[in-house]
Parts: sequence; structure tokens; C-alpha cells
Amino acid sequence: MQQQMAIEWEKIIKSLILLCFSILLFYLVVSGQIRMYINPRFTVLTELAAAALLSMFAVQLFYSHSCHPHDHKTPMWVYVIFIVPLFLAVLLPNAVLDDSVASSRGLSFSSANSASAPLGSGALAQADNGISQGGSTGQANDVSASKSGLIQVTPDNFVRVVDAIDQSPENYAGREIEMLGFVIRNKDFAPQEFGLIRFIITCCTADASPEGFILESKDAADYKDGVWISIRGMIRVDDYDQQVVPVIEASSIERVIQPSDPYVYP
Repeated sequence: MQQQMAIEWEKIIKSLILLCFSILLFYLVVSGQIRMYINPRFTVLTELAAAALLSMFAVQLFYSHSCHPHDHKTPMWVYVIFIVPLFLAVLLPNAVLDDSVASSRGLSFSSANSASAPLGSGALAQADNGISQGGSTGQANDVSASKSGLIQVTPDNFVRVVDAIDQSPENYAGREIEMLGFVIRNKDFAPQEFGLIRFIITCCTADASPEGFILESKDAADYKDGVWISIRGMIRVDDYDQQVVPVIEASSIERVIQPSDPYVYP
């Protein structure tokens, strides 16, 4: 009798574990915090997983009222494997990837490391201030956008615009650019230089990669690593680590609050 009661309690514990994981996933999706862990395009998969766990909970709960004398007691350490992550998810705050993580993963401001395919002038037309507001992306406007105008880097176009400039910096020399990111430095930067980057999340935070530009400003020392800033400046071409790279000569820098969604997605 005692063994049967122990088995019944184990089934209830299994049901509760399934329910808690389902609630956790649904909460992350509804609250929007799921974006701190995965690319938003995979949110639907998280919703399906939460629904599947909820269904498994219902089945397990029903199953717990059935008598199966052949069932055996499960070792306690098996439950610990599932319970500990649940407690950690509740007790620990969501941690945003910062400059320390970027430094540990390595920074390389080189066009040779750009992951995306090169973009033509039409790709940057969406980033040009006048054209993006006007909504016209015809061929004539594309040619105009490749020669002049303000390049506004937004979360939606960050990956495409940064990769395009990285791969062909000479095509955008003399263009004015406006973007948002956080400060970071490599050990070989000059005193007036720092990096302005954001994390790109392709699948999840485990594959997050820091990407951005080198900035040059006489006030560089005023901005510590990890500080979020909004900048405006002029693109020029320079050499870094034996590579031709774009460098932004900052004309204005403004401290800003970290965005609610600090990541960008390809």
C-alpha cells in the first residue's frame, strides 16, 4: 500500500512539473520576455511547446488516478534535474548580454567577417531618412540613396545596413549615419576610439554575436564600456587589423537608456 501511494505521489509531482514548465513558457511569451532568450520568429515554436506540455500535464494527471502495480519508484535526483531550472527561472532576473559578454566572445571590426551577402544601393534606400519617410524605393531613388543622405540604422535594418557598409565601406565614405548601440573597446584601440555595437540574435542568445562600427571622438573617454548612446557622424574609410574598415567620425553623442529590447535580429 505504501509503495502504491508513493507511486501515486510521484505521478502528481510529474504532473506539476509539466504544468509549471507550461506556465513558465506561456508567461515568457505573453510578457514578451521570450525575446531575451530567442529570436522572435521562433516564438510560435515556444507556444506550441507550452501547449504540448499542458496536454502532457492533463494526460499525466488522468494517468495518476489509474492503478499500475508494475510501476517503479523514480529516484529523487531525476526530479531535481527538472525542479532546479524552474526555481532558477523564477528566482534569477533576466540578464541582458552586455559588454563583458561581448569582450569574451571577441570583437572583430572587419568586412571579411561579415556574414550576410552584399547589398546593392537599393538595400540602403530603406535606411535613408528622406526615402524611408517618403516610402519610395524606385530605381532612381536607390541611386540617389547610394550617394547622399542620412543613413538611419534601426533595429529592423541594423543587420543589413551594417553588413552592407562593412563589405563595401568605400561606397559609403562621406555619408552621414545615425545609430544606437552600446560602447565597447578593444585593447588596441586608440584613446579617441571605441566600438558601438549591438548583439545580433540569429537563433538564441547562445549564438549572439556583437556587431557594429568603430567610432572616433575627442570625447571618447567620457563614455565607459557598456553605456548606451545614440550617435550621429560621418563615415570614412580606415585600416584596422590589416583590413579596410568603415570608421564613424562622431559629430554628436547622446547618452540614452537601454532599449526594452536591446537585441537585433536578422
